[in-house]
Parts: sequence; C-alpha cells; structure tokens
Amino acid sequence: MWRGGAAGGAEPGAGEQDRGFFLARLPTFPRRDDPGSRFPAVARAASLIEAFHIPLREIEARFTKSEIVLTAWRSQEIVHQMEQKRNEDPVRSHASAAMNDLPDKYFNEEGDLDLRKVTAKEASLYLQKIGW
Repeated sequence: MWRGGAAGGAEPGAGEQDRGFFLARLPTFPRRDDPGSRFPAVARAASLIEAFHIPLREIEARFTKSEIVLTAWRSQEIVHQMEQKRNEDPVRSHASAAMNDLPDKYFNEEGDLDLRKVTAKEASLYLQKIGW
C-alpha cells in the first residue's frame, strides 16, 4: 500500500511504498545500455500519454500509481523477453557469423550488407548459408 495517500491528507497516490506491498517483490530486469532522457519527467509523461492515448490529467485521475507501476513493469518484461529471443535466435546469430566471413565487396560504403554489388549466384549462396 502507498503511505501518505488520501487518508493521510496528501494527494491521492503520494507517499512512499510499503515494503510488504507486492510491487516491491516483482522481479527486476537488467538495465539496458540506454543513456536515458535529458528530461526524464517529460519522457515519463510522454510515455504514459503514448501508452494510454489520453491526456496526462486523465491518466492521473483514472489510474493509481500502483497501476502505472504495473504497466511500466510489464513493458520492461516485454522488452527483456524480446532481447532474450533476439539473442537466442539461431538464424540471426548464424547470419551474423556468416557476415563476418564475407569479403568487402558484399558491403557498401556505410558498412551495411549490400547484395546488389555481387553476382546473383554469390547472393544466392549467401542467402542459402543463412537459411533463406
């Protein structure tokens, strides 16, 4: 439960979290190498508006802090699962390994793979090698 809420005289949802509350026991996920926003409060507000498709004042009136925290936690869980799947994808990892063995003619000036520079047979062999 949130201490210092409406019964404590403060605004609803204000206060610190009780250690026994279930949100404190949710698993945490590793932090990504994200430099974050220069304006974290604005980024949080924009994220809520994007997620709920309603103005911030309506979000604050409609949802408790616990509900917002649950939504944010679920978003982190989804991102973590997507990263796990990306790292475990054998086709993607096999394709990355196959790209390391390619000569320079397979890449454009920016360093991106560009099969337009190779023959159809070479492109076909490469695609077969990565499982296409």
